[in-house]
Amino acid sequence: MQDLTITQGDEKAYNLTFTSGGSPLNITGATLTMSVKRSLKDTALVFPAKVVTTHTAPTLGKTTVTLSITDTGHPLGSYYYDMQIAGAGIRKKTVLKGKLTITWQTTTEA
Repeated sequence: MQDLTITQGDEKAYNLTFTSGGSPLNITGATLTMSVKRSLKDTALVFPAKVVTTHTAPTLGKTTVTLSITDTGHPLGSYYYDMQIAGAGIRKKTVLKGKLTITWQTTTEA
């Protein structure tokens, strides 16, 4: 499990690298999906799933998932997330999961 923390209303990019046996895993054609829920029992997502099909450096196993200011503009608190990758010869696999905590900010736009 990997817990994530982000300040409410901030944009955040998470850079991921996939390897197999210590070597980069070619993720060309694979889809990475991040889902966030208020509780594990919920069926509704907090914001639409983040779906990544265009990767930073796919032959080197590198991709980026970006949460926008709209995604992180939800009420303060802890949510549950997971990230799964599948396709292009990769069987569906959960690669990260844990709590996503949205913390407070004091600065507001003028």
